[in-house]
Amino acid sequence: MPREMLLILKTNDLMRNIEHKLGLFGYNDANIEMTRCVVRSSHELSIRRTENHLKKFGIYLKMYWQLLKISIFQQFLSFGLIKMN
Repeated sequence: MPREMLLILKTNDLMRNIEHKLGLFGYNDANIEMTRCVVRSSHELSIRRTENHLKKFGIYLKMYWQLLKISIFQQFLSFGLIKMN
């Protein structure tokens, strides 16, 4: 199993344990924030590895588009338009 995947799974287990200890069942903010961090770090790594400025710009656009979609999804959750179970 790739180290990155193992890190994500362990982080998810840790977050669930913390939520359980604090009695915060049903909240998805931690998972959404973790998703944002993964999107940012993944794209920033791609940007560092790329020399072409046009490709860097494209990667930035993709990153911000994905972050926008995550924010829209979070708004749908907060208004109760989507249920997570």
